[in-house]
Amino acid sequence: DVGMLMPLSTEFLPTNFTSSARQNIQAQAAQGVCPVLDINRNEPPYQTYPDSEPESQLWYFREDPQMSSHHNYWHGLFFNTSLERRGEFFFYMHRQMVIRYNVERLTHNMGVTPPFSHNLWDKPIP
Repeated sequence: DVGMLMPLSTEFLPTNFTSSARQNIQAQAAQGVCPVLDINRNEPPYQTYPDSEPESQLWYFREDPQMSSHHNYWHGLFFNTSLERRGEFFFYMHRQMVIRYNVERLTHNMGVTPPFSHNLWDKPIP
């Protein structure tokens, strides 16, 4: 047990947020077919970037549920302000995630992400 409460399926299933998914499942059930929800995160309506954007090649990394779960777990674990090395752990974990993202970018010939230095803090993110 990692101390996380899992939400009820009714709180996160795509059928509760997209009418087309709900209609497809209802149509399959009416035909006597066991309803299956097939989600391809690289196709609309779940696609996060259009195909014209180079970043769309990395959808599998940004939309990875295990990576998101791991990230959320770390934030929950190190939310305790009494931990002595909390900032160090925070920096280390996020640095590892950015390094992994940069490796994925390099495998797609995209170059590494530009550093978010202090002189960019007051400017809009492109």
